[in-house]
Amino acid sequence: ELKTKIVFTGGKNDDVVERIQYMMNFYSANMTGKTSLRDLAYLYGLARMVVTTDSGPMHIAAAVGTPTVALIGPTDPSRTGPYGDGHRVIQKDLDCSPCFKKECDTIRCMREITVDDVFEAVTGILESGNRES
Repeated sequence: ELKTKIVFTGGKNDDVVERIQYMMNFYSANMTGKTSLRDLAYLYGLARMVVTTDSGPMHIAAAVGTPTVALIGPTDPSRTGPYGDGHRVIQKDLDCSPCFKKECDTIRCMREITVDDVFEAVTGILESGNRES
């Protein structure tokens, strides 16, 4: 157990967050659909870290200096990954990657990222002390 507070962010139609929260055995805040880009920048600036996909919010977190764990699928992290130091990129080494496709029948590049992969990256950032409290 990491003993840290969890805040979910996302778009208005991110119903997966409620399903995740239902399976959790501790409280987490759901801010999906409730933040502007300015709000996200402020919230991410307060955060110890952000776990995200290759997205605009990933770049916001990196821009405000918050370490990120970036789950990268069809893109190339050297081109579109988080900018700066202190970030962890998780990407599976597949023959088809990076493909840059918007749609894919298998999405293996994302499905093969495991909970253990993410947990290891998260604990690595938390243990490194890149961001306090």
